[in-house]
Amino acid sequence: MGEIVFQRVTRRRVIGMSALLAACLTASFPLAAQRRLDSADARKLMEIRESLSGVSLLLRRNDMDGARQAVDAAEAQLDELVAESSLEESHNAVRGVRTAIAHKRHALAVREARLSGRPAENSVSFVRHVAPILEAHCMRCHGENPRGKLQLNTFAGIKRGGESGPLLTKGRPDRSLLMYRLMAPDKNRMPKGGEPLTHAELAAISLWIKQGARFDGDDEDLELAELTQPQEELPPIEVALPTGDETVSFKEDIAPFLVENCLRCHQGQDPGGGLSLVDFESLLRGGDSGPAVVPGKPNESLVHQLVGGDEAMRMPLEGNVTEENYKDLGVWIWEGATYDGGDPRLSLRALVSSDSDLLAADLAALSPDEFIELRNERTADQWHTAFADAAPNTIESNDLLVYGNVAEERLETLVEWSTDHLSRLRSLFDVADDEPLWKGRLAVFVVAERDGYEQFNDAVTRQRIVPDIVGNVLVDEGHRDALIVLLDVGDEASDKSPTLRFSLTEQLTAAWLALQANKYPEWVSLGLGPALASLDADDRDEYVLTMRNAARDALEEIDEPVDVFRDGTFVSTDQARAVGFTLIDYLWKRGRQRRLAELVALLRDEGEIGNAIRRVYRVDLEPLARSYVSSIQGRR
Repeated sequence: MGEIVFQRVTRRRVIGMSALLAACLTASFPLAAQRRLDSADARKLMEIRESLSGVSLLLRRNDMDGARQAVDAAEAQLDELVAESSLEESHNAVRGVRTAIAHKRHALAVREARLSGRPAENSVSFVRHVAPILEAHCMRCHGENPRGKLQLNTFAGIKRGGESGPLLTKGRPDRSLLMYRLMAPDKNRMPKGGEPLTHAELAAISLWIKQGARFDGDDEDLELAELTQPQEELPPIEVALPTGDETVSFKEDIAPFLVENCLRCHQGQDPGGGLSLVDFESLLRGGDSGPAVVPGKPNESLVHQLVGGDEAMRMPLEGNVTEENYKDLGVWIWEGATYDGGDPRLSLRALVSSDSDLLAADLAALSPDEFIELRNERTADQWHTAFADAAPNTIESNDLLVYGNVAEERLETLVEWSTDHLSRLRSLFDVADDEPLWKGRLAVFVVAERDGYEQFNDAVTRQRIVPDIVGNVLVDEGHRDALIVLLDVGDEASDKSPTLRFSLTEQLTAAWLALQANKYPEWVSLGLGPALASLDADDRDEYVLTMRNAARDALEEIDEPVDVFRDGTFVSTDQARAVGFTLIDYLWKRGRQRRLAELVALLRDEGEIGNAIRRVYRVDLEPLARSYVSSIQGRR
């Protein structure tokens, strides 16, 4: 199967990915103003799109060469059109055709993998695919001493984000600040002052986010340069373990000041003096000047000499090692330089409690009443941060704390809707009535106008809000923040916007799923919310009908019906959401809530979809998938 090659600017390493990533991104971001297409360009784009219509038939006939030639020809025609006309790659019409090509390449990759008896190469690796791109393009501004406090030289820094908020919204590249920055118009696009990322590089990052922004390395605190380079096999180092008589702990007393003061220079591919301090084993190996630590002999240990030497030689060059740190270091070496941190190859950063670790510990220690007090304080502060001069209407329930600049009667109606839906969620996920769904309750912010909705997200959630988004979620692992934000879109749906009740139900479901340690497959995580919301919608709801049509169109792209149950089948999040919605709706109608609850429980506990379907619905996965696809494709 063909591969797209991503080449780092440094030319040190070349990595490959599936042909699935050959085309452009499918996420929608606001770009530069669009010029109108002239009739000739519009006709050529339509012809290119129509030339792809026969690819699905070729795939069903297992004509891989014919399908590949058709997709390659379409892409070549599009490249030629863009090169010879005044069309920009960012034009929506061009991006739409790129998306169609991406879908066909994806279907081709999946089909080829199945025929060859190996898994489809549709999973993007952070270590192999994403990290080299970021390391090549972003370190000048976002390595040490980063701009905007956004440190991108470790996965931990990427996950943490910077002054503008979180970079990633897992599963949603279209809502991730990272993608917006990489695809923004010229003056706002990153990397600042550098060449923009290629379509293939953007596609890799976008699909990685869509697939959950997973980290597949061993240490989130390891620098990207080390993460992406093969490590030389070195002979084992003998590590002395504590006897119990020590007065100084490496983990508690030595590692914290080494991380704080020394890692700035002693990490990466070219550490100062050849001495790496990224982990305990590296410390014992020493550097260019020999061993850094001689157990039992502080005066012969280079690290002790340098930390306490005369001013001309003293280390660190920048930092603040106290007299107590220096004494602890000497005592620790004298007592045998023992290690109490577990694996000696574990990053020293991982040994030291970060601010987020300390915060998590503080949150875990809160009582239920203290958590409610915390939620009350943070919700009030968050509203004031966004709307300093506007007093909100507020209303509370056992599960929710609701703030809004809409009428109090509107908030009361919203709480009634929420009560009905949360009762359904409790039943579906087997949660007792007296068990809180969220620690301290869930904050719900309801904003009357579009400008205010975007203003709140800019100030509080830091999530990028594109025009078609009318609701979003922010729930972190420690429950410090557990909130949803809703634009009051009214009670009449359109083909582009749901009702407020639909949006509320979908976001409440997403806020609950965000807490689950057992992650559900894509069709559940994206489809359950809209499926449950549709139960309360009118049969003629335009938004629901639009989603059903989107699902039918998406199903035309797949090779086998059973693929609907596999993560990564659909390149577009919108496609996966529409298919997930109709799939859960179909399962609901086959067995109502009771059977869907059984299926959810089996997926949570076992995770194997084929066995779960057989046990709950008494049918094998493939015939059920065929029946589902037929039910959708038969709708008009």
